Amino acid sequence: MSTRTTLVLLALLILVAGGVYFIEFRKPAGGALATPPAAGSTTLLNLTAPAINGITLRDTVSNTQVSATRDVSGTWWLTGPAGQPADPTTMNSVASQLSSIYVQRTLTPTGSLAEYGLVTPTLSVEIDSVSGPLSFVIGDMTPSQGAYYVQKLGDTHVYLVDTSLVGELRNVLDKPPVAVAPTPAFAFPTPAGP
Repeated sequence: MSTRTTLVLLALLILVAGGVYFIEFRKPAGGALATPPAAGSTTLLNLTAPAINGITLRDTVSNTQVSATRDVSGTWWLTGPAGQPADPTTMNSVASQLSSIYVQRTLTPTGSLAEYGLVTPTLSVEIDSVSGPLSFVIGDMTPSQGAYYVQKLGDTHVYLVDTSLVGELRNVLDKPPVAVAPTPAFAFPTPAGP
């Protein structure tokens, strides 16, 4: 291989590495400082799925809301839209996801929260847990579109969380998980005796 070819390939490698750095690792607008999550603190909320007794999701753009509570028997009920049993598979999945939201990065904002979409967030989540209420809001997607900006109520940090969580929450808002009534089993009539 010639020296010229080697230099061209090296320059291309540097350009690609620089592009990856600026897309994935650059500091967000506003001068926010990235800080690694504290030891043992890789999830947004400190709770388990069985500890969740209620979930309320609000989409402020479409002005829709879905609320569900879990009774002592473990059955989920929709309270908004009201009075219907909720699909247990969907609600248990949402509770599981909410209890294990992985934090990709933690930011300490030095500018306005508006740059993260957190002044007027598009989605809010309220959780009723055995240890008390928890809530957080979801703002804009990151420039790389690999995460969303999230802030917990009463917390000054901004967290980056995976986009899959937001997709699941939006699915619940778009189509509230009403439980499907079981189809009655067909029974053959018994023949009359002779």
